[in-house]
Amino acid sequence: HVQALKRRELAAITVNKTLRQLRSILSIAAQWGVIDKPLKFKGVKQPDVHPKFYDFAEYRLLTRAARSLSPEILAAVRLGGDAGLRCGELLGLRWPNVCFERRKLYICDNLVRARDKHGAWVMRQPKGGRARWVPISAPLEKALKALARRGAHVLTTKRGRHFSPNGLTRRLATAQRRAGLEPCGPHILRHTFCSQLVLRGVHVRTIQKLAGHANLSTTEVYMHLVTEAEEDAIRRLRDDETDE
Repeated sequence: HVQALKRRELAAITVNKTLRQLRSILSIAAQWGVIDKPLKFKGVKQPDVHPKFYDFAEYRLLTRAARSLSPEILAAVRLGGDAGLRCGELLGLRWPNVCFERRKLYICDNLVRARDKHGAWVMRQPKGGRARWVPISAPLEKALKALARRGAHVLTTKRGRHFSPNGLTRRLATAQRRAGLEPCGPHILRHTFCSQLVLRGVHVRTIQKLAGHANLSTTEVYMHLVTEAEEDAIRRLRDDETDE
């Protein structure tokens, strides 16, 4: 089955996602005694793809569009683009972990796409199992202070209900379309956060810490932007010159 899956004309990321799910199923089957032990198999190599992100002008368009829609959408955009929160971290953020005095967010909860037996969203530790502090930018502070506090969580609907992952994606897509941008998931905001820090000359280790990347190699995916920015700078330096 695994080899047949690999032979099909599917994207590498699709194959690997399916294989991860299969590993989880087999692991549970082994725990329950259905099989002796979980099978081991490798995934397929995924091509190096640079993350898509918004440049500075596009991000400004998005924040303006979000502001015109609702305080909640603007806060969501700022939490992703100004603080680099993952989708689950953004949805799991609670008011007790917003410290305006220190101008920092304490990221310790991550909402996963699952509900408990009472119908509540399941919260776990952030990816990598590590909590972290993230500074609050001035625009993010303003966006957060404009929110109505309808419960423990920062992002809630007007009825006080918790934002769902799909609900966040739909709201973000509305803002993206209004800004003239192609609708895509909220993770582009996190890519934008990391990419813009690189373009601002922030050290890779600092970006790793702020983003909560467990491995430096994850952060280094964005470092191609440094070379591109340097090449663009040289082009700009000599664009107005002609051969004599």
